[in-house]
Amino acid sequence: MGRFGRLPTPARLATSSVVVVVVLVLVLVGGWGSGGPGSSAPASSAVAAPATVGAEPPRPGAGGVGAWANLTAGLPGSPGPRFASAGAWDAALNETVVFGGFSPITGPLRTTWGYSAGSWHSIGPVNLSGGNAPSSRYGSEAAYDPTLGALVVFGGRDSQGGLLNDTWSFSDGNWTNLSSRSPLAPPPRVNASMAFDPALGELLLFGGRSPNALYNDTWALNGTTWTSVGPPNANATSSPSARYGASLVYSAAASELVLFGGTGYAAGTYPLLGDTWTFGSSGWALADPGSSPSPRAFTAISVLPNGTPVLFGGLGAHGPLADTWEFTGPSWINETTSFGAAPPARSGAFASPVSVGNGTGYVLIFGGESATRVLDDTWAVGANELVVTAGAVTPSALDVFQTTSLTVVAFGPTTNISYAWSGLPAGCLSANVSTLPCTPTAVGSPTTVVSVTDDSDGKSVSRILSFVVNSPPTVSAVLVKPFPFVLGAGNVSITVHATGGTGILHYSYTGLPPGCLTKDTAFFGCAPTVLGSWTVNATATDATNESASQNATVVVVATGPTPPNRLVQALESPLGATAVIVGIGLVLMLVYALRRRSQTPPPNGSTRPTGPELAAASPRDESRPPAP
Repeated sequence: MGRFGRLPTPARLATSSVVVVVVLVLVLVGGWGSGGPGSSAPASSAVAAPATVGAEPPRPGAGGVGAWANLTAGLPGSPGPRFASAGAWDAALNETVVFGGFSPITGPLRTTWGYSAGSWHSIGPVNLSGGNAPSSRYGSEAAYDPTLGALVVFGGRDSQGGLLNDTWSFSDGNWTNLSSRSPLAPPPRVNASMAFDPALGELLLFGGRSPNALYNDTWALNGTTWTSVGPPNANATSSPSARYGASLVYSAAASELVLFGGTGYAAGTYPLLGDTWTFGSSGWALADPGSSPSPRAFTAISVLPNGTPVLFGGLGAHGPLADTWEFTGPSWINETTSFGAAPPARSGAFASPVSVGNGTGYVLIFGGESATRVLDDTWAVGANELVVTAGAVTPSALDVFQTTSLTVVAFGPTTNISYAWSGLPAGCLSANVSTLPCTPTAVGSPTTVVSVTDDSDGKSVSRILSFVVNSPPTVSAVLVKPFPFVLGAGNVSITVHATGGTGILHYSYTGLPPGCLTKDTAFFGCAPTVLGSWTVNATATDATNESASQNATVVVVATGPTPPNRLVQALESPLGATAVIVGIGLVLMLVYALRRRSQTPPPNGSTRPTGPELAAASPRDESRPPAP
């Protein structure tokens, strides 16, 4: 039975938190409110008019309503795996709003997502601190209330396991706590059923459960005031029996709310239910559809563009289901084969109408829980006109000569759809396919346009897909300082100069000396512990797993080289060399000057006698006797 299997008695539920978590999964209800198919309020002018009461709306096989389409590959993102989310089509925002749910990774969620124009996107407050949004929760109930012009969320189970009964509205991207504006409120509960009734002009809530009780009470929210409108007596015959996980949606054909299935309580057991009830101006009435889905709970239920309720999957007696049913009022019709290949079996999925204007639209299914895992895929069904997703490029950034896939998903009332691609980069050619492989041969930022045409009526829709093509990573140099490195003298530094690539570059090193460990960084220091010489290989790898590398040498020595003579070191410097040259020049000039001076004659042209001439020219002193 999986997460929604047979349940213990109420007494055991009060003491077994594990079982409580297992069974508390949101029943997802899809209500257009006044802005979706089946609404009779003025704000519904953008969707199909209600069918005549009692008349059977067009069938998928004959009425031009499209089959199932898996949108996942054509979406650039999604809210992530979850089940038991709350939400609905928001006519004021003109998009589907999804809040909360249970994540297999983080538990109860507090995020708000929107879906429009074939794309998911995060909406709501950026800062979720304080009381500016509902607390994290799952198993809440939600519906769009046109009288408030806002999505309304009630109750659920919080991250501490407690049950809630606060009421919030979501409008223009902001949450407002409405709890203080009503003197009354339904008791805390999880997995109730809620939808807006445009005929009555009120938002209705039914059933749900607490740890020790199941409810069969009915409440109405008129503006911001809750009022009890149904008997809480479990034995009352004027309302459905107490239950949780039931499906509730407005049927334009019947002009009433339709409730199906859920999980009840009888003689200590929790049986799955398969009854159908309607709620209108006269209150609750048991329907007799003749044929109906098998007993189940936690289905995905919404309304097709023609106003017809459509139900998918849910938790059956033997696990999650994957069948598709329409409620034509008063009958359920099994459309499993008419709608073609369906999503995998699941329960607790989110379902909502999506309007694309002028009475066209489809039903959106997201997430849920299979027998083995929590899902995050997006599906659509019931499109009555060509619809094209926003498109995705996977990967959206790549290196030249790598391959990416350009994808859009187109669906509608026919399968006669063709594709034409333009603005492709060099190396890529157009083809009539929804997923186009592309291997660019040049760097750039291409803007590619795909034109999708419904060949049966010639209608065409275009989407723009952009992506980035980068040059592969390159390592230009690996620097090692100091070189050589003296053992015990601090750290040796290794610096890698790398460019190009897609995304953040990651680094790795091999061949490092002992004492150095590889690090994912372009620069690091380490202290080698062994003498020797090592050839280090540095590799830079980008997000596409493309890499480049280069080698460098690390030399570790015992001592550094003998310091040079300071005088020699000074003379070898540019300034010292200049001084030497100038000094030599001065010496040469001095020698030259002395030589010139020794060769210069006396003044007035006379010559100075030397040697014997000097002796002969000297006068003799006659007063002195001659030498003996």
